[in-house]
Amino acid sequence: MRKPYFLKKIPGITKLFLMVFAVFVCTILSSEIFAQVPSNKQQDSKANLPLVVANRFEIQPEQRDLFLKLATAALAPTRAEPGCISYGFYEQPTAQNSFIYYEEWKDRTALIEHLEKPYVQPLLTKFSELLNGSMVVRVYTTNSVANELPQPK
Repeated sequence: MRKPYFLKKIPGITKLFLMVFAVFVCTILSSEIFAQVPSNKQQDSKANLPLVVANRFEIQPEQRDLFLKLATAALAPTRAEPGCISYGFYEQPTAQNSFIYYEEWKDRTALIEHLEKPYVQPLLTKFSELLNGSMVVRVYTTNSVANELPQPK
């Protein structure tokens, strides 16, 4: 096996030093890279962070009354759940039958428990029949919450 040209001209002790230095640099770089990958403990800790859920969808016009009945029936008991921070659904004023659910939950567990509640089941069971098209769901995990808007500089 031939040595690379740059190693032919370097004395033995310097070669050893360069190899040790290269191993050291690789160790430092790899530890910095792996430090950015969340550990299982860090991933599990996200289960305790507040969540914001935003669902956008359109209801078939002939299913509007049934949707409003089912959604309204679940509103008060959902807001009374201990893990619920806020929960509401709103119709877009410029697009009849287009709604958004906006929900804030204490953590992922609270949301999962909510989806298993008996007063939510009638809406969840019928929801696909009520939809006109598809639904856009966004779940945001937060790591901090401010109670005021940021001030412009």
